[in-house]
Amino acid sequence: MALSAAAKFLALPLLSLGAGRLLGLPPEALDALVVFQAQPTATASYVLARQLGGDAELMSSIVTAQTLLAFAVLPAAAGLLAG
Repeated sequence: MALSAAAKFLALPLLSLGAGRLLGLPPEALDALVVFQAQPTATASYVLARQLGGDAELMSSIVTAQTLLAFAVLPAAAGLLAG
């Protein structure tokens, strides 16, 4: 669960930030890209895990943890981008 949170809230936004800068995106588009990539995983992933025989209990834990973590991560990311 920690690995999925680190990938979702740290690695993916940083990779997107680097790619956006390489592509020369304007600051507003770059900010939107990074904040969009820092969103928690979709709740539909739990439904898919349950319907397709995956580990639905683990997926529900990941969705819950990432949603709660997003309350801290998203304002911090927005603050860093604004500053």
